[in-house]
Amino acid sequence: MAFLDLTNLWNRPVRPYGFRRRLRAGACALTAALGLAGAFGWSQGKAAGGVPVQPAAFQLVRSGRGTLLGRLRQVDPMPCYELVYEADYRLEDLVRPTSSARLSKGAEAYACTGFSARLPEGQPLYGRNFDWHPNPALVLMTRPKGRYASISLVDNSYLGYSATRTPMEAPQDLEGAWRLPFDGMNEKGLVVGMMAVDHAEGPKGAGKPRIGELGILRVLLDRAATVRDAITLMGEYEIDLANPPIHYLLADRSGDAAIVEFTGGKLHVFRTGKPWAVSTNFLLGEVPPPARDRACWRFAKVSDRLGQSNGVLDRKGVLDLLEAVSVPRTRWSAVYEPDSLTLTLVLVRRFRQPHRWCLETKTSP
Repeated sequence: MAFLDLTNLWNRPVRPYGFRRRLRAGACALTAALGLAGAFGWSQGKAAGGVPVQPAAFQLVRSGRGTLLGRLRQVDPMPCYELVYEADYRLEDLVRPTSSARLSKGAEAYACTGFSARLPEGQPLYGRNFDWHPNPALVLMTRPKGRYASISLVDNSYLGYSATRTPMEAPQDLEGAWRLPFDGMNEKGLVVGMMAVDHAEGPKGAGKPRIGELGILRVLLDRAATVRDAITLMGEYEIDLANPPIHYLLADRSGDAAIVEFTGGKLHVFRTGKPWAVSTNFLLGEVPPPARDRACWRFAKVSDRLGQSNGVLDRKGVLDLLEAVSVPRTRWSAVYEPDSLTLTLVLVRRFRQPHRWCLETKTSP
């Protein structure tokens, strides 16, 4: 069956509750109904000449015990894979004394950038570069029973994969993929992401359940509908901030955005008071606003661009800005749109070859 080419529809502006938005939502639902991209929507890349690339077919994958994990396919030679995760999992399993995935593989490698802004029609968006080691990536869809569906991105090396050991050949280790979202968006339009910083110290000894710094992102994607919800949930855990430690940029469908940091054993929330927010690799709480542009050239470039436009970017402008602050080790550049629940994903700085997904919504209790 031919793959649906929705590129032209994507590039047109979307007005809230307007014809094009309904058409796009209908196309997303139709794609899912036809089984072209599983239960979650669609993905499409483009070759250098602009010709649509057909992703590989899905194959069923199982755990080491033989239980069904879901459907897996390769979508990009980076390599990048897509997993529609259908197995059950429990958030309680994240609460362990050593629940954190250790990110330390050379602190010199991190240079991530994240920002929230809005489209000319007013819908919020979230842009994010993940700059790290040359590892394979995974686009992960989850639909846990009784919680929110989400789409997230995972560095596959933390599951034991590499360029020579792939999930297609050893799918059993995908069982733990749900634990490791590096950024993502849920069906309520909450978007989460993290960036490394020099140090972070969260609350300890308060009798709260202990959880890893990536595990908390899974909790937020599954349980939080808004930035306010997410901050409340973060305060209910003792977050094990690994090496390198991180801080978080959260945004939601209403346009609310916040940077969350942990220093001195306390949770700190920063809102800009502007219709945009920027986060890179320094602690906002330790650098006064007049000095922040000097703290990181990527922070300065994004802040300047968003300041000039009062936080407004069209879709091409978002990708152009992510490209402008990308670095040789940028692994992926993601644009999340909470209103339409779409993800545009660029891999290894191939900004003329985006992949796109649409997260199909469901009714949650």
